Amino acid sequence: MAGKHKGRATAVRLELLESRHLLSVDGWQGYALNPQHTALSTVASQPLGSILWQAPVDLNPQYSGTDLLIHYGSPLITASNTVIMPVKTGATSGFEVQAHSGSSGALQWTLTSDYALQPSGYDWIPSYSPTLTPQNGLYFAADGGTVMYTASPDAAGPAPPATTRLAYFGLSNYNANPSAYNSTVFIDTPITSDSSGDIFFGFIVTGSNPLGLTSGVARIDANGTGTWAPVVSGMSQVATNSAPALSNDGSTLYVLESTGNWGWGKLVALNSQTLTVTAQVALKDPNTGNYAYITNDSTASPMVGPDGDVYIGVLENGSDTNNDRGWLLHFSGDLST
Repeated sequence: MAGKHKGRATAVRLELLESRHLLSVDGWQGYALNPQHTALSTVASQPLGSILWQAPVDLNPQYSGTDLLIHYGSPLITASNTVIMPVKTGATSGFEVQAHSGSSGALQWTLTSDYALQPSGYDWIPSYSPTLTPQNGLYFAADGGTVMYTASPDAAGPAPPATTRLAYFGLSNYNANPSAYNSTVFIDTPITSDSSGDIFFGFIVTGSNPLGLTSGVARIDANGTGTWAPVVSGMSQVATNSAPALSNDGSTLYVLESTGNWGWGKLVALNSQTLTVTAQVALKDPNTGNYAYITNDSTASPMVGPDGDVYIGVLENGSDTNNDRGWLLHFSGDLST
């Protein structure tokens, strides 16, 4: 970019470099790109004519015949073109996150998580889905409902970056009796970050614990302070694999809650700061009027459109009323229509 490169030539060169090396200003943040889950990249991909590099996301795949019954977490991409890959290492559990150079695929670092899957309530192995914040912090699920955080996902390695453990119910409470929480509290959704770096996720509680935690929705703000809210009346969990979504202004959090695997459920709106419930609606099969099925084997998650309307996918509940498929339900932002 010497002084003799002027006007049109300089502009074209900058556009080429940006479209080749950056997915967007903030990279690829997490499940379906952003907190609204629109999955719309701001730039086009390069032609899919050849594989530039590849790396396994499952070091111990478990087949059922020829079927691989598992959901894998989305790769993340920082604005500096570091690809963060969630990787399953064990037969049914054991997870790590790996950082690779986006251009060459070279491994930069690996961080191992002590995260354990919930013990039951699914047929397909649930996804392990970290998130990047707009401030370029990386959060990934850990044991006992805790999360790990690093501020340096672009570290060149080979030594992994420093991490901090956080707990939505207080790290001192967790440290006082880790085994009590490790055996009963399980993060069961992808993690979602808002524009300020606050994160949200659903969790399942399977037994008694010192704080009396029950299944619900958690929030940890950018300073590490956590809070949580239980699922609404009649529901028993936030649906496994269903990523919480945020309204376009970040004020409302949408979560899919259910009575359990292959039960029925509700789309619930909460104040994103206080986690106070502001609206809820039962999800029904529009053809039969029956409650739609919500399954923990699905990754259906709320999506927020540019106009603020909310969409959620559900399974039919009737004898072949939609060829054993599902429905896309569409609601106003306040869930009243």
